[in-house]
Amino acid sequence: MKREILLCIVILLYCFSCKNSQKENESLYIEIENLKTLLAECRLSPAELLQQANEYYDGQNLKASKTKLLSLLTKYPNANESTKARILLKKVNDEIIKRKNQFSPLSGKRLQRILEEMVKKHDILSATDWYYDKSSSQDKTENLLFAYVGQKKRTVPQLHYTINHYTKNDWLFIEHIIIDADGKIYNLEEQKLGMFETSEVSGGMREWFNKRCSSNEIKMLHDIATSSKTKIRYIGKRRMDERVVSSSEKESLQRILGLYESLGGKLEGTIIP
Repeated sequence: MKREILLCIVILLYCFSCKNSQKENESLYIEIENLKTLLAECRLSPAELLQQANEYYDGQNLKASKTKLLSLLTKYPNANESTKARILLKKVNDEIIKRKNQFSPLSGKRLQRILEEMVKKHDILSATDWYYDKSSSQDKTENLLFAYVGQKKRTVPQLHYTINHYTKNDWLFIEHIIIDADGKIYNLEEQKLGMFETSEVSGGMREWFNKRCSSNEIKMLHDIATSSKTKIRYIGKRRMDERVVSSSEKESLQRILGLYESLGGKLEGTIIP
């Protein structure tokens, strides 16, 4: 198993050196990193796996903690650490369920209260009510990610999201974006998103897109909202940039996802395994 993984890494490294496309290189980079992680996993002892699971749990990275515990119990079912691993796994699963309940549908006074916490804008032409989280900054000179909900009367709500990049250094001319939510990778390509919009604002360069969520993007927003750490990497024609999603951005996503489901939207496929 280890030899096969090492061979794959060598082949990928060779391919990596032969590629000229930055986009292809980024894809290969992700594959290599995943293989390195898998190889490192093969070398861990039961005690090391349990220790890492505990560290992830303490840091509230529940998905990573669960992965380590399941790996321990699968590879070393009779190890001395297996009893502690099962106890911790139950705690992890309980916390995962608790997190999922953050997005349980609201009704009555609870729904009214969360609606009052939103900024509501009505579009007369489309007869649509749009809801934005009050804490969600929409400053054009900030690097930010936020979501918002739109709904016509007696219809299923729409979930949209925006990613904005701002810099005073130089244009990125973004071609695609890589989002890493606790190791879960999402690739957002310009061709699928539509052309990135650009403008000069306050002496800097702004690049952004705004679109309605696909089912996979709804899952992506859920993973970001419940993650311990999410990184956004902007891949441009000239260079790339990277940042970490803030806790306030994640809290805003949690409230918007809760509202979306409360108004009748579906968060299918977003349950943590």
